[in-house]
Amino acid sequence: MYDGTTAVVRTTALPAEEVEYLRQQAERWMKLRHLPHAFMHSPIFVLRNGLRMIQHTFRGSTLKTWIG
Repeated sequence: MYDGTTAVVRTTALPAEEVEYLRQQAERWMKLRHLPHAFMHSPIFVLRNGLRMIQHTFRGSTLKTWIG
């Protein structure tokens, strides 16, 4: 399903489900890279809510996500 935020791609090497999985996995790590900037902008908010933000970003992840 097209959500208007990502490019539509077609590949013969990977099925659509795997492309979507890889995209979502990459987005998780991109969101995590913004955390230091968020901390600089609003440290109290990040100290209060940082763990919940990380839990929300990585919900549904498995040990494979962390090991690689």
